[in-house]
Amino acid sequence: MRLGHKISVGIFILVTALLVSVMSIVDWATRRAVEEKIRRDIETAAGVLERFHHFRLSTLLKNNQLLAQAPFLKALAITSDLDPALIEHIAESIRRNLQSDFTFILDPSGKSLGGAGEKSFFDSGMAQAPAIGEALKGNPFQGIWPTQEAVLQLVLSPLAFEDGIVGVLVSGFVLNADAIRTFEQMANARVAVNAGEKWVAMADSAALFEGLKQKYYSDGSAPFRKVVLTSVEGEDYLHVKVPFSEGSETSYILARSLDKERAFYRILQRRLFLITGVILAAALFAGLLLSYRITRPIQALVQGSKKIAEGDLSARVEVSRRDEIGDLARSFNTMAEALKATTVTKSYVQDVLKSMLNSVTVISPEGKIEMANESMCALLGYQEKELLGKPARFFLGKRQEEELLQSLAEQNAGTPPQAVEMIYWARNRMEIPVLFLGAPLKDRNRRTEGYVCVALDMRECKRLEEKLLESEKLASIGQFIAGLSHEMNSSLIVILRHARRLLEGNRDSQTSDSLKIVEKRAAHCHRIAQDLLTFARRRPLNLEPINLCIVIDEMIANFRLDFERMGINIRRNYPKNLIQIKVDHDQMRELFTNLFQNARDALEPLDHGREIAVSVKPDKDSLLIALQDNGIGIASENYNQIFEPFFTTKEIGKGTGLGLSLCYGIVKKHKGNIRVESQAGKGATFYITLPLKTPETKSPFAAAAANSLL
Repeated sequence: MRLGHKISVGIFILVTALLVSVMSIVDWATRRAVEEKIRRDIETAAGVLERFHHFRLSTLLKNNQLLAQAPFLKALAITSDLDPALIEHIAESIRRNLQSDFTFILDPSGKSLGGAGEKSFFDSGMAQAPAIGEALKGNPFQGIWPTQEAVLQLVLSPLAFEDGIVGVLVSGFVLNADAIRTFEQMANARVAVNAGEKWVAMADSAALFEGLKQKYYSDGSAPFRKVVLTSVEGEDYLHVKVPFSEGSETSYILARSLDKERAFYRILQRRLFLITGVILAAALFAGLLLSYRITRPIQALVQGSKKIAEGDLSARVEVSRRDEIGDLARSFNTMAEALKATTVTKSYVQDVLKSMLNSVTVISPEGKIEMANESMCALLGYQEKELLGKPARFFLGKRQEEELLQSLAEQNAGTPPQAVEMIYWARNRMEIPVLFLGAPLKDRNRRTEGYVCVALDMRECKRLEEKLLESEKLASIGQFIAGLSHEMNSSLIVILRHARRLLEGNRDSQTSDSLKIVEKRAAHCHRIAQDLLTFARRRPLNLEPINLCIVIDEMIANFRLDFERMGINIRRNYPKNLIQIKVDHDQMRELFTNLFQNARDALEPLDHGREIAVSVKPDKDSLLIALQDNGIGIASENYNQIFEPFFTTKEIGKGTGLGLSLCYGIVKKHKGNIRVESQAGKGATFYITLPLKTPETKSPFAAAAANSLL
């Protein structure tokens, strides 16, 4: 990563980390503040609601007791056969005076004489309520009376006069859905009233309070007057439970949603995100601008350094600043001027080394490789970096390294350098013969800094020497074989002539058999002599355009009697169009004679089903001939020897070992190729490839001269 990018990324990361930290703190603080505010609001609302109910009920009890002492109520309670409408009118006046939701007047038996306000709660069971019984005994009562759909806040005052208790004045408030809605507006929260595990009064929040029910009655984790956080249906609520009185099972619960209160927080968070994005974009822009201001002159210095490293000593850097970077640029230009005045360009030296076709190596006085040119690397099969720092024995071996360092040390003493033959070891451990010349590398003060070693690859010269020696050996052997074969052939012709003459005039069967054996053996020796003469003869090719299919058919005709006698079936596969190819006609006859003779001998051990298949077809710029038999085949261990002179697997007296060797020589003279595919017991196929266009021959000495490295 470049310096400019590092600066920009660093600034961006720093600002991002700072903003993320600030946003995290703001987020935490905001959440905490919202939660604490709602918690305080609920606690305050619960306290207000509790004091409100206590004040209202205690005031009602006080006023209710004052009215219970009124004489007209005594007369009303003890008078029978009063008009119910009158009683309701009096009860309504009392209710309005007390500002209660209902008022009832009970007789001494606890039976209702009449009342005003909410009447649905009062039934026959109310008369047996313990609170009414206590009131009839003269004990006032204030408390809670839960019903199916509401909770009643009751005060019972006995109508006590001098002659005893004559009745009970009952007043109170109804906590139903309408009252709960009023309380919710007062407390700014959801409110419900429960009696035990039963909800007896709520507005429109049944699902919410059913979710909170487990918190209060199943696990008991929400004590009285403590604000608790609970999630109901994916929404967070803060809630508190306050009893109507100490020890009462009836209480009211206030709950307030945190999520709704967090609406402001979400708006603030979105604004913070927007502000953060703007700040990050500004930070990135500022980082890019700062990095450009810092890195532009540094990049100019880098480019100038690269040009000087590549050999362009005229490279300079523009100086337009007066700070430390400007001082660095001026120092760079001064250095470039000094290098240009005192240094030969690197590219010039590299061009000189690259232009040398010979292998060049520089070795330190300690024997370490300090430089190797491209020819050296190509010769050994290494990259230059793989050779640098390695000891000279890496490609010379330990013994040659010791001899080399000793020879170079002698040259330091004044001995002139001499070229010697050495062996280089390539990467694949192949030995490479080279003509080696080493000389000391000295500085201006004539101190030895290392040694320059130049080597010429001698492999091509070695091959030419071996080929020359082989040609001389073959020429000598050929002359010897030609002379020997000529002498043997002359004698064998005389022996054959006289043996046949004796056979014609001899009537003795025993003598005739002996003469036939002599004739047969003499004919065999004559054939060997002929093959030797052919093998040794080095006559030039007489190329002429012919159709090879005709030559093959002629050879098949020559073997017709043998093929018919052995029951050999011949299959031919020739191209439809005649193909002319320039070859030596006589040598082609000799080639196919040997191949058909070899196939015939391979089929001789079979009892039936003997077959020879011949195919000729063009293949690009060549002509491909395949001769296949289904005879005894060739063992795999004999593949590399079948084309060698005098190698044969036939019985003594049945083969000379020269047939396939002659075939190989004929094909190679025609710049072609011959190969065999076979499996023991499954026949053999000889493939011959001959060029349709005769290539121009080139002297091996001319080729060597073209590739020499001088």
